[in-house]
Amino acid sequence: MKHFRSIIVAAIAVIGLMAAGGVSARPALAATCTNPETLYNGNSGLVLEVNNSSTAPGGVVDQWASNGTATQYWCLSQVGTDADSQSPIYVITNYNSGLCLDLPNSNVADGQDLQQWTCDNTLAQQWVWVNHGAYDTLSPDFSEAPASQFDMEVYNSSTSDGGEVDIWRIDNSMAQTWCPGSACRTGTTRLCVDSTSAGNQCIFEGGQGAEADLQPPGYEIAQAQWTYPNVNGATGYIESFGGACLQLDEAGGDVVLAANCVNDTAEQWLNIYDSSNSRTTFVSVYDPNLCLSADYDDGIIKADACSNNGWYQQWGAS
Repeated sequence: MKHFRSIIVAAIAVIGLMAAGGVSARPALAATCTNPETLYNGNSGLVLEVNNSSTAPGGVVDQWASNGTATQYWCLSQVGTDADSQSPIYVITNYNSGLCLDLPNSNVADGQDLQQWTCDNTLAQQWVWVNHGAYDTLSPDFSEAPASQFDMEVYNSSTSDGGEVDIWRIDNSMAQTWCPGSACRTGTTRLCVDSTSAGNQCIFEGGQGAEADLQPPGYEIAQAQWTYPNVNGATGYIESFGGACLQLDEAGGDVVLAANCVNDTAEQWLNIYDSSNSRTTFVSVYDPNLCLSADYDDGIIKADACSNNGWYQQWGAS
């Protein structure tokens, strides 16, 4: 487990909270930036920012609830393409300060905090952007290992305002995922069955085209972490970080598969949220009579006739 930061970090976070305003409007575009973006963390749903709206080199980079301030917007400028992954390489400039997202002293090590620094066209300010379906990862752009084995993340998987942003060896955790705009703002880790009734087992992808199944809690891998329509009344995919969507088999029956997302109603699910137990029921858009269910006889995920009181149809992040 990663070590905890010092109390100084907490003090900085408090200062940032006092300074944060309630502004909700998107800031005007900078002359040198055609489309500034927020970057949401896939685990916390909070956005990348420079703490306390600092404009000084060395300003702390952390996460905070989206508030529309300029320090939470970034200009993404492509400067090349990674030779191995063919993914774009970006310089990422803070809209408020005009300084660049920077890996201090090019230090590639677990827990190395990021900062903003005067843009200097060095590799320490170049980031490889890799898409993984619903999510993206950002890695330091060094041609040699071990830099390519590290991703930008929120330290200790924090979900709190002020959580610091660092690099860490790639572990496929949601804390190492990012989304431009609002795509990831709801963020989730694993999507699991109600723990009071069924041991809190988690949906596991099981491989492309295979039936999704249930596994014991504790999974921290891509195939057991999901994004989903996390607002009551919203519809959308239930998509793993591994890039598969839960799909109702249109051929009939109750089969639910994990397969490549194809933008079909068979993989669209309606969120019905129950505030009394903080659990969600997912109703198939393709067949509104069916809900996503846990089948404990076979240990698989399927679609059953919707039941108002069925614990096996109640899901939540864990």
